[in-house]
Order: sequence, then C-alpha cells, then structure tokens
Amino acid sequence: MNDVTKSTTWQPDSWQSKAASQQPIYRDPEHVERVLKKLGELPPLVTSWEIEALRTHVARAQEGRAFVLQGGDCA
Repeated sequence: MNDVTKSTTWQPDSWQSKAASQQPIYRDPEHVERVLKKLGELPPLVTSWEIEALRTHVARAQEGRAFVLQGGDCA
C-alpha cells in the first residue's frame, strides 16, 4: 500500500510528515530561514470567515443551487 492509499486521519500539520520532492536548492539557506521566519510572523492570507464563506458556496454548488468557476494557472 502506498501513501496515497493508506487510510490516515488528517491533521493540520500532517503535511509535515510527507516527503518533499522536487525542492529547489537555494544558494543562501540562512536567507531562506530568515524569509520563512518573517512569513511566519505575518497575518494569514485568507481569514477564517472567508474559508467559511467558501464552504457555504461550495455546499450550494454541491446541492445544484450554484456552480463553481475556477480560473488561473492552477485551474
């Protein structure tokens, strides 16, 4: 059984136990650590109420009362 088919309980930090493949190699690891520390001090990009609103919108789409249109590079 591979990692994809294993049944595990999701936790907010469960991603940290996964192997990170295809990672870039930075010339200055200390600078990377400073940037990561700074990013960790900043407020979140998405608020909890925005997440709850999205859940409500997606639920409406699942019920057939709305639709989801996703755009951008990751669509």
